Amino acid sequence: MYVAEENNEDGASPKWDDVALTSASSQDKSQLWYIDSGATEHMTSNKSLFVNYVRYPQPTEIFLGDDRAIKALGEGKVRLEFHDGSNVRTMGLHNVLYVPDIAKNLVPVSTMTQKGAEVLFENDNCYVTKDGKTMNIGRLINNNLYVINTEPDCANIASSKASLEVWHCRYGHINYKYVNGYHKRKWLLV
Repeated sequence: MYVAEENNEDGASPKWDDVALTSASSQDKSQLWYIDSGATEHMTSNKSLFVNYVRYPQPTEIFLGDDRAIKALGEGKVRLEFHDGSNVRTMGLHNVLYVPDIAKNLVPVSTMTQKGAEVLFENDNCYVTKDGKTMNIGRLINNNLYVINTEPDCANIASSKASLEVWHCRYGHINYKYVNGYHKRKWLLV
């Protein structure tokens, strides 16, 4: 919760009654696609993402950065929806390896550049330019990893006096005893 002030007509600072800001992601972290400068192939452990899939007759070894080897069991195409501002776009990833033991879904920078794209990391975003079109495909998370924008950025803002029932809903249906406690501490304007 944040209580803020802004100027009114007489120059004084009127109070906003109450402002609640939340930002949340419902996305399963295992569904994130990481933009990786060290990987050499697209990889996923989620077989259900494949539009088409061909199983290898013999598993192929994939060597990780820590010198461990894991197996790719096949490959195929994945259609990955991403958000470029308010636009939803689809990126076709070809030759994606199915690697059941890989911990993260990977999209290599080198694969994009080998297909004629320019990749730019700037202001916590990842931009890809190809055929004269620039798209914001990713964002920085945890201050060190870039992920594909598979979910739109969103924030919820609520500003008003509201009943305890409304605050119960705004806080994700938390126990009423907590909502009442927030009200008693004057953290909520009811």
